[in-house]
Amino acid sequence: MKLIITVKRKENVVDEAIEEMKKEVGTVKLKVFAAVYKSKMRGLYYMIRNGVSRFITEEGSDWFTAIEEGDEGYIKQRYKTFEDFMYGEEDVLKQNKEYHNFKSDRIVKKMTKYIGRALGGGKVIDFFNRVGIEVNYKIED
Repeated sequence: MKLIITVKRKENVVDEAIEEMKKEVGTVKLKVFAAVYKSKMRGLYYMIRNGVSRFITEEGSDWFTAIEEGDEGYIKQRYKTFEDFMYGEEDVLKQNKEYHNFKSDRIVKKMTKYIGRALGGGKVIDFFNRVGIEVNYKIED
């Protein structure tokens, strides 16, 4: 049995927000905003990646797949643990440096108005989706 976790950065979300912001902010500022936001997003992406790095089997520039194999009981337990984390409250991320850097950045705060309510509370998986990081996981035989 396998637990398969796939994570993808959706930088097009940032690009769409930049298009909306063109009316309010100068072009030079927008380039800086986009670069800073993407940098912070990359930090969050690598936070997840580092947590499952020993199981990564495939990887691209903005995505990876991690596969953990084991007997049925072990994989079901790992799935439940991961699911509990992803559907847990966002507060569990507060001790992570990348999360703190993302949440406290003034440029990120400006951009989230256009990207979504990324600075609001909620579940961990919702937070990642709002900021442009898609996390999927499943069990396969």
